[in-house]
Amino acid sequence: MTTDTLQTDPAKPGAPDESAAGASDPFSGPAPEVPREIPLPALRTELGPKEVLDKLAYASRRGRMPGFERRSEENAFQVAAFGQPFDRIVVGRVGPADDAGRCEIAFKSVLLKKMPIAFIVTFVVSIWPGLPILDSFIPGSWGWWPTWTWYIPMCLLPLPFVPRMWRKSEQLAHNEAHKMVRRIAAELKAEPVGPVTS
Repeated sequence: MTTDTLQTDPAKPGAPDESAAGASDPFSGPAPEVPREIPLPALRTELGPKEVLDKLAYASRRGRMPGFERRSEENAFQVAAFGQPFDRIVVGRVGPADDAGRCEIAFKSVLLKKMPIAFIVTFVVSIWPGLPILDSFIPGSWGWWPTWTWYIPMCLLPLPFVPRMWRKSEQLAHNEAHKMVRRIAAELKAEPVGPVTS
């Protein structure tokens, strides 16, 4: 004899876990494009700061909140905003509850510096000591042109494409950041405060 168990959300004791019913994720797939001039909206929720963080942590454990982490700052958290290759995080700060127990969540997008630094370091190292190392492997008796005359232009060749790659990555991360705010709003049943995107 088997006994059916009911998954519950710790922020609302006794409430059924909607994901257990097999509902599809409405936020799956590519994020719709959002103009860069539209900032991330704040959210207003009926929940208090602790309930907000508990619900988002629970959603993360259920796979619905990518990259969720509690931050060291009080009532702050972060989620992922993938930019391919320059990823960002969305940092949320939960404000104090008002007299009615409601609070607002403010968001900002923050660039993760690891990938840009790796990109710059790789480029610099490819020039130096990359150039003398490569030159040491080419026998002088071959009579080739000096190594730098063709190696430096080869290293510089991708640079004109970097600004376009950066802008594309920024737009992707901006789209993802807005999608994550909408996802958070759905989890908390919160209302946006400010510009709204579909």
